[in-house]
Amino acid sequence: MIKYLFTLLCLTSFIISSHSSASLGGYAQIGAIALESEPTLNQDKVKRDPQAKLEEKAQLLLQVPSNSAAKRKLFRLFDVADPRPFNSIMYPYSLREINILVGDGESRDVHLYAQLDRARTFMGKVALARLISEPITDIPLILCRQQALKVLIANRSKADLNASLAFLMETIGKHEKMLLNAWNPAADLDAELAKRVYFSGIFDSWNTKPHCCEVVRKFYYGGTALLAGVTCGIIGVLGWQLYNTVSAWLHYQIPGKIAAPLSALYVGCIGIDIYNIYKLKAEFETQHYIYTSLYKRMQPLAATFYAIDALYVRLQQKDAAPLRAVMQNYNQLKDFCENKNISCCLAVLKKVLMSGSFAQENGTWQERLGDAVTAYALLHKVKDELVPVMVALGSIDAYMSVASAYCQSALQPQRYVFAEFVEQGSPVLAIKGLYNPLLSGSQIKASDIYLGANKPGTLILTGPHGGGKSTYMKAIAYAVQLAQTFGIVPAEKATLTVFDKLYTYANIKEELGQGYSTFMAEKKRLDDIQKELLLSTELKTLTVIDEPLKGTMEAEGALRVERFLKQVAPLKNSILVMATHFERPAQLGKEMPASIVNAHPELVEKSTGEFVRTFTIVPGPNEWWFTDAQKRERYINWLTCVN
Repeated sequence: MIKYLFTLLCLTSFIISSHSSASLGGYAQIGAIALESEPTLNQDKVKRDPQAKLEEKAQLLLQVPSNSAAKRKLFRLFDVADPRPFNSIMYPYSLREINILVGDGESRDVHLYAQLDRARTFMGKVALARLISEPITDIPLILCRQQALKVLIANRSKADLNASLAFLMETIGKHEKMLLNAWNPAADLDAELAKRVYFSGIFDSWNTKPHCCEVVRKFYYGGTALLAGVTCGIIGVLGWQLYNTVSAWLHYQIPGKIAAPLSALYVGCIGIDIYNIYKLKAEFETQHYIYTSLYKRMQPLAATFYAIDALYVRLQQKDAAPLRAVMQNYNQLKDFCENKNISCCLAVLKKVLMSGSFAQENGTWQERLGDAVTAYALLHKVKDELVPVMVALGSIDAYMSVASAYCQSALQPQRYVFAEFVEQGSPVLAIKGLYNPLLSGSQIKASDIYLGANKPGTLILTGPHGGGKSTYMKAIAYAVQLAQTFGIVPAEKATLTVFDKLYTYANIKEELGQGYSTFMAEKKRLDDIQKELLLSTELKTLTVIDEPLKGTMEAEGALRVERFLKQVAPLKNSILVMATHFERPAQLGKEMPASIVNAHPELVEKSTGEFVRTFTIVPGPNEWWFTDAQKRERYINWLTCVN
């Protein structure tokens, strides 16, 4: 009798549900909620508890990578898709020593990359890091990069190129983390899809056929509506709650003395058939949540594809020609947007995502879940084919980032300028109003540097601690680094040579793995630089050395530094800047005036015994630092109190 009544109830509910749009629409917003933030869930708890909230399960499946994880993933993907040859201009240790990509100690966020980073996407951040860490010697390419920046900088109105691209890059940046999930898919979602949704074996190819997936979706949708009607009554609600409680007890494998009576009580009160129906209802709710989560995962990808197409259309206009000339992988972006030289699977993915299914208002998207199933399967087949396009997008964002930093500097007392390059003759480094871009506000102090051509090519800095020697030397390194990456310099005016080699020596540490003490590591670096300079005299080089051999006795260190300078300073293609506290090397400017010039940080002593540091570099040696012991002591005592 119960079975007949139940059958009648099923038929009645089916008729009612077929004329109603109400099913499980309350879960339609789960994916959107999950996309609003980076959830930090107890994954073990969510996986273990079968009655965990569907919202939490959806968040777990849709969680996006953290910022650092996203950048690490993109670095690996970009290196595979767009491998870089060994950088023959600068050694990797220089990036660390002069803080190109990371700062020192507690100031790890203070570095050159951070001063330029205005990127709207993680793709742009990674592309910017790759560009700024790879100086080039190709002057025509540097000039092309300058022209691209000038186009982005000029006429910054709402209708210009920069504004149009900025809007589209912001749209892409809003959704790119969900795209990155294709390389780190949620294991739970993939497992559920394989078990419940996708075809397998010889029918695997059906997974990329929109119509096949649509049939599966319609079957599921009708089943959910049927079971929603079956369990909509008061008794049904009470039975559903009791079913959840019993299922939880059974799942945690409570001893039979407790679990068995509970399940027996349930079956006795409600009935075996109703218990199975509730079990099936739970299965369909899980099915529904999987589909909705899948749809919400594909929505951002559809928005990204639309934005990429619009961006490509904007790049075809005449004013974007300089930017196209310096873009990485522009041809791959063109092929993607014009459906040329791409796989059939990628073409189908684009068609599905841009069919309009993912742009409909809430309440209608359930009818197109088959497209979501298809898109998800296709994405995992063609994801690596998308990486070159991501590299192209990143390069656009990187240049926009630098252009934005350039424009912001124009509002400050110190700003960036476009460098002018000297191609012929011996190297030259002539910069007026040079400043360190890592500083800000009143900290910024500008100084000049003129080396090479008809002037000496070696500069020796001497003077007290804390006067600005290291800051000045890093400013020189940053000027050349930026000039040979984007063609800009933090200064009033800059004329320089494109250097074939950039050497640095700063904050040398002991190398325990190699068994080197600090002095041994310092000596090895200085010897290596000297060897390369003497073996490659035809190359134009810039060498920046901050306090060499300070880890040994003064007499020994001074002797070795003097010997180094006497061999390297006369080289006609070498520009060398060195800071030292050794007196003997500082005197070489008098002995070798054609090759070596001295300078020091300006310092004024008041009658009160206080000192004023201007943090500017002025010509000439600092004599009192070596000869006036009493003044040196007064300064050190004052500096200790100030700091």
